[in-house]
Amino acid sequence: MPPWFLPQNSSRLRGCSIKLTCPQKGAFCHLGNVTPCGIFAIFLSRAAANAAKNRRFGDDFPFMEHPLTVWQLSLAVVFWCVVATGCGDDDDFADNVESSEIQLTPTVGSGWLYGESVAGRGLIVERFGDSGPPVLILSAIHGNERPAVVFGERLRTFLQQQQDVYDTCQVFLITAANPDGTVYGTRHNLSDVDLNRNFPAKNFQPSETNGKFPLQEPESAALAELIEFLDPVAILSIHNPLHQVDYNGPAEMLAKGMAKISGIPFKPPIGGLPGSLGSWAGEDLQIPTITLELPPAINTLSGFEPAWKATEYFVEKASETKTSSTDRLDLDYATSGPYAAWNVATTAQGYDLRMERWGSPKHTQGGVLVMVSPHEQTPETTFVVERIRAKLTTRVQPTPTHPIWFLTVTSPADTKNADVDSETFTTLSTIVDQLQPEAVVYVRESQLAGFAFAGPFPQKLTNSLRNQGLIERAANLGEMSLEQVIAEDQQIAVLLLDVAPFVDTEADAEPYRKVGTIAADYYLSKTAQ
Repeated sequence: MPPWFLPQNSSRLRGCSIKLTCPQKGAFCHLGNVTPCGIFAIFLSRAAANAAKNRRFGDDFPFMEHPLTVWQLSLAVVFWCVVATGCGDDDDFADNVESSEIQLTPTVGSGWLYGESVAGRGLIVERFGDSGPPVLILSAIHGNERPAVVFGERLRTFLQQQQDVYDTCQVFLITAANPDGTVYGTRHNLSDVDLNRNFPAKNFQPSETNGKFPLQEPESAALAELIEFLDPVAILSIHNPLHQVDYNGPAEMLAKGMAKISGIPFKPPIGGLPGSLGSWAGEDLQIPTITLELPPAINTLSGFEPAWKATEYFVEKASETKTSSTDRLDLDYATSGPYAAWNVATTAQGYDLRMERWGSPKHTQGGVLVMVSPHEQTPETTFVVERIRAKLTTRVQPTPTHPIWFLTVTSPADTKNADVDSETFTTLSTIVDQLQPEAVVYVRESQLAGFAFAGPFPQKLTNSLRNQGLIERAANLGEMSLEQVIAEDQQIAVLLLDVAPFVDTEADAEPYRKVGTIAADYYLSKTAQ
C-alpha cells in the first residue's frame, strides 16, 4: 500500500498527528475522509509522480500517449491538495487527524539510561508492560560469558514477540549490566573489579577483586540504585557456563519450577557468595533472586529455547509472588536523555510496536534507521539486527548529534509474516517518512547471503562495504514492498542486508554487523558535519 494512504479507522496509532507525504519528498499534507474524488486525486498524484520520473504518462496509462505538460502536472498536484483538505466534513477531518497518530516523541519511560560504565558506556534498562508488579531481568554482569550476552539481546526480541507473557506485570530488562566487559570480553569491569562481588551485602569482603568498599564501581552502584527504585518482586540474573538454576532468598519453588519446565538442572543453594547480587538482594533484602546458568557450549539460536522457557515461567510466576509498592511507576523523566525506548503504535493484532532512539533528544528527524523487514522477520534476521544494535549502543563516544533509530521487531505478532496487513505497512512507512533518516539499514531474509543498495547511495560508501565478507548483489526490490516504498517513493538511501537461513551464531552474523555499522557510522558522521 502506498505510504500516503491512511486507513479510515486508525485509532490504534497514537501520540502526534501523522504527516502524510505527497510523492515528492518533503511535501506534507493531511488526508481527510477518503471519498471518490479523494481516490481520484490519489490516482492522479501517483500518475504525476511516475510522470515526473518517466516524463510520460504512457508507462502506467497506455491510453495517454502524449508527454505530460507542466500545467497538467500542476493541476494534478493542486487538485489533490484541494481534495485532501476539502473533501468531507471539516469536523470529521479533525476527528480523523486526532485519532490517527504515531508517537515519535517518547512520553513514557519504556527505556532509559540508569547510569554509565567506567569507560562511559550507557547502562540501558528497558520496560515491557505498563502496570503490575515489576520484575527485573539482567544479563552479562560478567562480560566474558558470551552466551549470557547473546541471550540478553535475544530476550528483547522474545519479549516483543510474546507480549502476552507480561500482561499482568512489568518486565525491566538489562541486556548488558557490564557493557565494558562485553566489549572487551572480560569478566570484570575496566577497574578489574568483579561487579557481582561489589554489592552492599552483609557478607561483603573487601579485596582488589571485590572492591575496597561496596558499590565502589559505577555499574554496581547504578544497578543497586535501580533495584531500590524499582522494588522488584523478583530478580533473574543470566550467567553461564554452569548449566543450572540456583537461587537466593525466598525463591525455592520458583527455581524448581523453572528447572522442571526447561530441563535445566536445579541446584540447591550453598549460601550466597560474598558481595554478590544474590547475597544482597536475595538474602538481605529478601527479594526472590534466581541465577540462571546457561550451558558452556551454547552458541546457536535454537539452543536458547530451554532458557527462554525458564525465563517465561519466571515472569509468569514471579509476578504472582507478592504485590509491590511500585505497581505503576512514574517514569516520564526518563525520556529526556540520550537513549529512549517507547511504543510508537499498536498493530492490528493489538501488539505494541517499539522504537528506540540513541542520540540527542533535540533531533526528531534525520540520522540513521536500523530495522528488520516485516515481510521476513525470522530468528536469523532479528538476530542480525540485534547484533547491529548492540554494537551501535555500546560505543564510547559523544552522543551522536543526529540519532540512530531502531525498529528491531516490526511485526510483533509473527516470527515471519510475508503478508503484512495494510495497517502495519502504513504505520511503518509513515514512521520512516516522519523520521526522514539519511539512510535506512534494512535487514531482510534471502536464500543468498549478501548486501545490496537501493536509492541514492554514495560511491565512497559502497566501495568501503565491498571488503567486509559479504557479496554485493542486485537489490531485487519486491513490488510495493516496504523497501521499495522507502527507496523509490521516499527517495531514501537503503542498505539491504540479505540474511541467509544458515545464520545461527555470532560468527555467522559478524559480516552483517560490520556492513551495517560501517554504513550507519558513515551517515552519522556525514550528518554531524
